[in-house]
Amino acid sequence: MELCLILAGAIIIIGFIKAFRSRHDLKAFSLAATTAISLAISVLAFPYYWNKYHDYLISILTAFRYGISALSMKLENDVIKSLQTDSTVYTIYHHFMYALYILGPLCASLLLLSYSVMVMENIKSFFSRSVHVFTSLNEKSLLVAESITKEKKRASIIFLNVARNKQDNVRVKAASFGSILLAINEKKLNLHRNRHYEFYVIEDNCEKALARTTELCSSLLKKKNFTKENVIVRSFISHDALEYSRLLDAQYADKVYLRYIDEDNASAIEIFRRIQPQIVNKEHCELVIISLSSVGLAVLRHAIFLLNEPGSTSTIHIFDPKAKEVISSLKAQCPEVLNSPKEDYLGNFYIPDKNYDLRFYSCSDTGSEILEQLATISPDAVIICSDSDKNNFETANKIKRLYASLNSDLSYPPICAAIRNPELHKLVSVESDLIFFADQSIRYDYQHVLNPELEDVAKRIHLAYVSDSYKDVFAKSRNEQEKILNDTGYYRMSNVEASLALGLMMEKYQAWILAQKTDDSIPDEQFVANWLKDNRNLTLLGNCEHDRWNAFTRLQGYRLPDASQIESIIMKTNGKKVKDDELLLHPALVTVSDLPAAEKQADDLLSIYTNENRHTRYVRLDQDILSKMNDILRK
Repeated sequence: MELCLILAGAIIIIGFIKAFRSRHDLKAFSLAATTAISLAISVLAFPYYWNKYHDYLISILTAFRYGISALSMKLENDVIKSLQTDSTVYTIYHHFMYALYILGPLCASLLLLSYSVMVMENIKSFFSRSVHVFTSLNEKSLLVAESITKEKKRASIIFLNVARNKQDNVRVKAASFGSILLAINEKKLNLHRNRHYEFYVIEDNCEKALARTTELCSSLLKKKNFTKENVIVRSFISHDALEYSRLLDAQYADKVYLRYIDEDNASAIEIFRRIQPQIVNKEHCELVIISLSSVGLAVLRHAIFLLNEPGSTSTIHIFDPKAKEVISSLKAQCPEVLNSPKEDYLGNFYIPDKNYDLRFYSCSDTGSEILEQLATISPDAVIICSDSDKNNFETANKIKRLYASLNSDLSYPPICAAIRNPELHKLVSVESDLIFFADQSIRYDYQHVLNPELEDVAKRIHLAYVSDSYKDVFAKSRNEQEKILNDTGYYRMSNVEASLALGLMMEKYQAWILAQKTDDSIPDEQFVANWLKDNRNLTLLGNCEHDRWNAFTRLQGYRLPDASQIESIIMKTNGKKVKDDELLLHPALVTVSDLPAAEKQADDLLSIYTNENRHTRYVRLDQDILSKMNDILRK
């Protein structure tokens, strides 16, 4: 009996220590405490029950074997009679055991009632093909989670750190589609090796998302059942975090499957896909962007390299109250974009050796001044991107009425306005003659936030780039292709952005080629294939692609190094590289006509430090990729 008391005491102490450690999670705390109490009761009651009722226990086992008729005892009456003993030594003990006889089943019942929901959740999670874990509970994470439940019927949704969100309506909505709400953080989450996990880091701002991503990657590497193949970390950050993403990649990309999501970039992709018919096959394209919010900057970046066709030019008009600050920011982040000899960037100016002009207008508001300027412009599209949905909607209608007053046929160019709030988007979408974009219910939809169609194109482009090293790359299985993508660094943020940009441009190239088709009897795919077989056409498109790549690379902040800088890079890398991703220097940032000389200079310098025959034929590589356009764009 003394041994049972010691063992029961040890169970109580250990159980409550474990409960105290998990005090932030009410379910885990109560489970540990109740389990400890139940085990202690069982240990204390076992000697008494065994000594007094071992014959009955054996008879119960007999009943299981030979049928219920073998059980002829009335246990309850025997227990009560046994407590009527005259022994003074065990009287208190017997009464205590009788209390446990009542208390034991009661605790067991409470345990089952308290954790029936948890048991069902664990059963559901066990049979789920994938587990989607959100490191925070907020409106945006709810949008992604809700769309996952619609797309994946056998997926489990888990929200961590729910104690940080005090909004009852958010908790109720999360629970409405069967989510598991836990107060624990990612460090205390147990992983199972036979399940697939997707982690989502969605915070209020980019800095928090980066910090949380770093903390998550670090904790994942310490987990016993962590495997890179079964875990994806999706971090929702902005384009401005490119520098930090490089550090994250350098630290964790080889160990953790990282994927970056940029809402602004997704919005820009959406709007240019929708207005593509209005900007394709034009000798000169005029685009107006009003208010350079974070979405507006993404639209501007895409416009600079998307308004690029063989022999075409474009002018991008930017209206913003803080135009001077925007110019200063662009000069600091990507100086090659604004390398005009004229310092007056406000108003009309010309950028040499580029196929686009940028014209900034420092307007005081989104009203009269913009309308006065627009009256003198004939844009092919107007994109309104301020942070206020209300202002965007009102400005769109003002511009619509302006062009109606100027044109007798009541015609006006496509007018696009960013409306982020899902409810407002439903309300204004009845305006069928205006284009509304950036709806968060779409942006944070599981299928759309990843741009699945364009992502598939981007992956095929990257596989085409590395096809020389991996034979029959398109014939390989999806898992084999994913391994190649991972091994060759596709999932680093800079590579994904570059591939998505080229994928979007390929769609525009295809539309440009098809605009020249005169015989409708020829299938589109066949016409594009025939057109690309002509080396003159392929050269024309390849040269244009170099200009597009040039513009995109400059937007990433890269500059042209001089000969001594190139030599220093080659020396530092032992003849392996001619560009520097840390200092953002690239020797191919020249026009197509100057590219052969730049390539020869780089090859000559490389040959000094390495015996390998390295050749950097950028336009030739672009032509090889473009010749596979149909295969890459095929859904």
